[in-house]
Amino acid sequence: MGPAQGRGFPIQPKGVTYNFRLTPDTTSEHRESARRADWGGANVLFVDSGQTWLCTDTEDKCPTPALNVEAREGPVDDDRWKHHCDGILGQFGGNGNELFWVACTSFSIATPELPVLDTSAVSGPGVSDISDWIPNNDAYREIKDRNAKAVKDTADGGSVAIVAGGAMVLIGGGHPRRPAEYVRRQGDVEEGLLTVSKGGAFSKGGIQVKGITAKQAIVKAEIGEFSDKKVTFV
Repeated sequence: MGPAQGRGFPIQPKGVTYNFRLTPDTTSEHRESARRADWGGANVLFVDSGQTWLCTDTEDKCPTPALNVEAREGPVDDDRWKHHCDGILGQFGGNGNELFWVACTSFSIATPELPVLDTSAVSGPGVSDISDWIPNNDAYREIKDRNAKAVKDTADGGSVAIVAGGAMVLIGGGHPRRPAEYVRRQGDVEEGLLTVSKGGAFSKGGIQVKGITAKQAIVKAEIGEFSDKKVTFV
């Protein structure tokens, strides 16, 4: 082993690198997110316990930088360039395999947007009864501000969950329990997905709503309170 290659540059045949060590991710959630990532058809190996090294040779049977020096002085048998240890290079190197070392702090996995009512607060034991709560003007203003922020925070081309029930529309997660409980007890609840197009210098963009049919009028009116983008339903 020897000096590491620069970031993003492959190690060429007979090149050298540090003898890196692999240890497990700190949590099972990290490992599961890595397993769910799209690796483009590659076979991904994980260290579930203990540790493993690129090379575990202790008897100078595997190639080292000294072999490059020796090769400059005379011919070296091809087998000397192969790893014969039980490390990563010995187990998986050669035979046409390409090994990629992935070092990162986290994996980002695209997942479906959770429904609004799944991410809102709920009424637990001991809280005051809110079964007869109905929104007033202050409540509608707070909801409008939360909805506006949810749409604003959605990236261009991104989507956010939306739900409509009774006289209320909730967009995005984290809504308080009273508005959420109000929507939950309505008999006309519709849930869907809102996709945002930010537009540009010559376009205001638009908002596309999927999954809302009977409640389109109230959804359009709510969005119109904080956005001048054109709203379409699919």
